[in-house]
Parts: sequence; C-alpha cells; structure tokens
Amino acid sequence: MGSRLPIIFGALVVARIAAAQPGPLPAGDLAKQGVDLYNAGNFADAASMFQRALDLEPNNIQYKFMLAQSLRKGNRCDAALPIYQSIASTAPADEKAEIDAGIAQCSPKPVAPDPVPTPPPAPTPEPAQPSSGGGGNVSMGTALMLGGGGVALGAGIVLLWAAHTHSGDADAARSVEDYNRISDRSTTEYVLGAIGVAAGVTLGALAFYRIHVAKKESNTAVAFTPRDGGGTLVLERSW
Repeated sequence: MGSRLPIIFGALVVARIAAAQPGPLPAGDLAKQGVDLYNAGNFADAASMFQRALDLEPNNIQYKFMLAQSLRKGNRCDAALPIYQSIASTAPADEKAEIDAGIAQCSPKPVAPDPVPTPPPAPTPEPAQPSSGGGGNVSMGTALMLGGGGVALGAGIVLLWAAHTHSGDADAARSVEDYNRISDRSTTEYVLGAIGVAAGVTLGALAFYRIHVAKKESNTAVAFTPRDGGGTLVLERSW
C-alpha cells in the first residue's frame, strides 16, 4: 500500500497538469474570432481563422462562404473564386446573391479586342456648278453701262440738233452781239453733243462686250469628282 501511494500521487499530478494545458479551440470559437476580425477589417487574419475552423469542419458551407468573403476582401480573388464556385449550388438562398456577386467580381474580365479603324467615307462628288455671270443674265454693272450709254447718246443727239438749230439762228441774227452770243452757244452745244454721243457709243460698246463675255462663260461648268483610290478632288471643266 505504501509503495503504491507515490504512483497514485504522480498520476494525479500528471492529470492535473494535463487539465491545466489549453487544448485546441472548437471550430465555432475559431469562426467567431474570424467574424470579429472580419468586422474589424483584418481580412487576412479573418481568413486564417475561417480556414482553421474549416479544417475542423470541412463540410461547413458557412465557414467556406466566410473564408471566400475574407479572401476576396483581402484582394485574393484567385483563392476566393474556386471556393465561391464550390458552394454556389448548395449555399442557402439568402447567401446566393452574395456568392453570385463574389463570383462576378473575381471572374477574369474579358479583354475587348482592339477596335478596327473605320475607313473614312469617300467624298461625294459635287454637282457641276455654272460659273458666275452665266445663263444669259445681265449683271447689274452691265445694265448700268447700257442705261448710262443710252442716256449719254440721247443727250448728245439732242445737243447736236440744238447746235444745228442755233447755228441757223446765228446766221439770221440782226446784230453782231446776237450773232456772237448764238454762235458761242451753238459751238458749246456741238462740243457737248459730240462728247455725249462718243460717251454713249463707248459705254454701249463696253456693255455689249461684257454681255458677249458673260454668254461665253455661261457654257463653262466646274465639277469636282473624287479620284479613283483616294479622296483627292480633281477639277474637270466642260466647254
């Protein structure tokens, strides 16, 4: 009996020491610590806690979901995406939307191909436009020249006729004074009449010349058409 007491006492001491040593935390406690870390924004340590809880309960969908959330928040979408995909079909309905959002966020984005440059449209040929002064229309300047020439010519003819009449009156004058007065008047009328006739003829000739030139130009058209294979404009004239 005395020899067994040390053995029994030693066993009790070992059992007490063993009871004093902390054992591994249960999965629920690890997950709770993970939630606290997640809410505090410490996603890396939260992911570590959810992974440890998942090691103890590998089939716990809630732990998998929180692990994927922590990895995604910690910019580790490459590790979070396969976890999301593994629980997408079996997760509770209230978490389905978040799982789909996590899959969409972590899925690789398709690279859009470079846009194919669109060639510029070919220029539309412009219709032929007649040059100015054509179509037989008389310009304002030409009309003024015609009118002015007609007036000058008419005035010149009237003055010449008056000069001729006054010349006859001078011959019939009764005194030298009347003769000189009528003769000077007749001479002035002759000069002014000649100038009026000359100006009228000159203006009329210039007006008819301008009409001739305008009529000739009315048969000229200018058109712009695109050259083959490019957008260069080519000048074409038709006579």
